[in-house]
Amino acid sequence: MQNQTIIESALAAGKDELTLLIDALSKDARFNVQHQIKLDKGYFVVDIWKDGLNHCYLSSANSWPGDHYLLEKVQETITKMREVLREFNVALPLPVNTSSNVVRLPNATMAPSVQLRSGKVFDYANISEMQFDIEDIAHALSNICRFNGHTREFYSVAQHSVLVSSIVPEEHALAALLHDAAEAYCGDVVSPLKQLLPVYQSILNTVEQQLFKSVGLSWPVHACVKDADLTILATEVRDLMMPHDQHWTHLKSFTPDTFTIHPLPPGGAKALFLDCYYSLQSKAAALAANA
Repeated sequence: MQNQTIIESALAAGKDELTLLIDALSKDARFNVQHQIKLDKGYFVVDIWKDGLNHCYLSSANSWPGDHYLLEKVQETITKMREVLREFNVALPLPVNTSSNVVRLPNATMAPSVQLRSGKVFDYANISEMQFDIEDIAHALSNICRFNGHTREFYSVAQHSVLVSSIVPEEHALAALLHDAAEAYCGDVVSPLKQLLPVYQSILNTVEQQLFKSVGLSWPVHACVKDADLTILATEVRDLMMPHDQHWTHLKSFTPDTFTIHPLPPGGAKALFLDCYYSLQSKAAALAANA
């Protein structure tokens, strides 16, 4: 009955069958599958980390009813997909909100926490209680090099974040500026490796979600931020990396921006990031005051 209610509500809202399936599955999956399930070569796949890579084949699409489908066929497909998701979820951690969800090594003697630039301690076992400091974030991101350090010269996550923020609609600029802010606490693991580390990804997602909540932003970010992120990535590959025809094929649909990237040293990148942050916050406050 619950499935039927979900389906009928989606039909009434004019949703297509794929969106309908995603909405239903999102209610069961431990990870966020919203807008991440798609058809690929006859299979349903899930793009867990929203990076354009298909990380888990979920189910054959042979029984998928297509454009003109029957209600019971959709219900049957959802049931099958849920069974696969339940099996897949066994390998994935729940979001880390309490110490019971932290993976602890038997012989580990250190606590699951790190000291920050400000002198504060960030506790991975108690993320929901943490207070975020933009100065800590700016400092860390300005000292983290993109591409695992393999750029022609030092180029920071902080500068990358400012560039992403500069090419999205203004209402999404703050979210774009902070889209990698969780890396200030979790480090910048390159995407190809990140997809093999579900525990790390779960912790990163939880930090990002709490950070966005603390500044009044919705999470996950709007699709335009992801598009801008990939556009800037294509620009960075052009300006900062050695040429490689095969490795970046997933960026074919993204055109590099017209400007040329000139990397800043950490101090300059930090100042630029903070200027951008305070400017966006000031604009938001002015709009709220005039509303």
